[in-house]
Amino acid sequence: MTGRSGCDIDVDMLDRTEFGQSVDVLGEILDSVRVESADAQALDLQQSRKCVNVEFGRVVILLVRLGRIRCELGGEPLELVEGDVLAVLRGTESMTLEPYAVPPVSGVDAPARVSAVGSGDVAVYERVALLRCTCRFADPDKNPLLGALPRVVHVSQRQWLDSQWLRPTVDWLEREVAAKSPVASVVVSRLVELLWMQLVRTHVATTPIASHGWLRALSDAQIGGALCLIHEQPATTFTVAGLAQAVGMSRSAFASLFTRLVGEPPLHYISRWRMLKAAQLLKEDKQTLAEVANAVGYDSEAAFSKAFKRWSGKAPGSYRRDRRSEPHSAAHLLAG
Repeated sequence: MTGRSGCDIDVDMLDRTEFGQSVDVLGEILDSVRVESADAQALDLQQSRKCVNVEFGRVVILLVRLGRIRCELGGEPLELVEGDVLAVLRGTESMTLEPYAVPPVSGVDAPARVSAVGSGDVAVYERVALLRCTCRFADPDKNPLLGALPRVVHVSQRQWLDSQWLRPTVDWLEREVAAKSPVASVVVSRLVELLWMQLVRTHVATTPIASHGWLRALSDAQIGGALCLIHEQPATTFTVAGLAQAVGMSRSAFASLFTRLVGEPPLHYISRWRMLKAAQLLKEDKQTLAEVANAVGYDSEAAFSKAFKRWSGKAPGSYRRDRRSEPHSAAHLLAG
């Protein structure tokens, strides 16, 4: 790994709570792998079944606005009720949605039920209103967050860290979806991204750490501290021994624990984080290639270009030009 020499580790950043470290690193990840574009659609189920496709590189988020519904993906059933949010992060198969059938009751409020006819019989289904949101990410196969989170993330209404924001945000989202104007498309994209970030924050905070993949490393004081240093000082020439000393561990113990919790050795993770940060800077298109290289620890633009091409398959200049032409820019309304 070729990087800048002579940089000292700022250990003052370790004077934080464990939760503070987790928030910092998670925030950095969310910022570096931003949603490229997003859209939303209101669904009012008027039949017994509906299929929703889940495509590679996209996250499908379902928010139940009214009623309850059975959801099945890959043979795994799940019940969703009003206020629940379900995100499907990986997979190319269809997800089946089915309202609950209920027996006819005299005097029932008609708008709350939907009738469907089949095989000569009349079945009555609960009315279900959903919002289906889709987030698209660049380079999804290199997205550390998508790989660390489970395939399906389910957050119930009572699990949200702060549920006060949810209803007004979703009400606003529904209004913008109905407006169907160019400006509304931009607002929808931003609101869906907010929903995605809140979903991730809530899942990390309310799910047993052992199920998070490398995210569980954020709860470890020493490995979390090392991640904090790596994320906030990407230009530093780190060594395994230097990181171990900064967090008060022996080199061998640190390397072993880091690899076990994070899923890869420290220097591999550092290299990957540098490339993710570089990709973010290239997409922002505010710095020269030399400035981007310097920001992620490379004194040589040639060395940076070689490392970036090995990681992304494209030279930095080509990567930047491709991102300029993609339809996720504001000029194309972020509607995807």
